[in-house]
Amino acid sequence: MKRIVIIILIFLSFLFSVYFLFPKYSDFKSLKGKVFEKESLLQEREAYFLYLEETVKTLEKYKEALKKINSALPDTPLPASLLSYLQKKSSENGLILKALGQVKTSGAEAVESKIKESHFSLALAGSLPSLESFLKTLEKSSRMIEVEDISLGQFQEGLLEINLSLKVYSY
Repeated sequence: MKRIVIIILIFLSFLFSVYFLFPKYSDFKSLKGKVFEKESLLQEREAYFLYLEETVKTLEKYKEALKKINSALPDTPLPASLLSYLQKKSSENGLILKALGQVKTSGAEAVESKIKESHFSLALAGSLPSLESFLKTLEKSSRMIEVEDISLGQFQEGLLEINLSLKVYSY
């Protein structure tokens, strides 16, 4: 009789472990796996943020060069600062800015490049030495400005009519 009771108790303990403890153990293992996944994801993100911090520190070293690049390639095709610059430099070099022609913006030729080109024209009046001085000023400018075409017109009121076709770049 004692043997039967012992066998029944062993059987009941086995059933107890199968029906009550095993599901809890499998839940525990599942949660442990999820914790491991979250820890590895956290480590990956920490490594990524460390990489970003190092990148920021590296970029800080090149802050001045990046400012020059941003001034050479602004976000907008023709910011007011460029138009003001052209007006100021033309008058400083003895030219009169009469008109600004239509602005045409086009995408970059290369698909992988995000740089846009903007074409516009300037109508100026002045002398040839003034024009030469103005072109040298544009050449020395931090902004990427290309002179595509120069056409000279007639003298009016002692001034030469000058039409410039310019190309500037932006993001």
